[in-house]
Amino acid sequence: MNCCDEFGNCRQGRDCPARIERVRIGMAHLDAEMRRDRMRPLVKWLVIYAVVMIATWFTLNAALAQVVA
Repeated sequence: MNCCDEFGNCRQGRDCPARIERVRIGMAHLDAEMRRDRMRPLVKWLVIYAVVMIATWFTLNAALAQVVA
C-alpha cells in the first residue's frame, strides 16, 4: 500500500509505517576558513574595545591622581 499521494503528502494510516519527524537537525559544520572569516570582525571589535577601555582607565586614573594630590 502506498501511503503517499501524488503530491508527496504522506499520511500515517492503519497499514502505513509510522512517520518519524527529524528533530535536532544541526547546522552544517563550517570548515576552518569559514570560521576564521566569521570570527575576524568579532576579534577586531574586541581588540578595539580593550584598547579603548585601557586608554580610558589610564586617563581616568591620571585625572583622579591629580585631583587627590
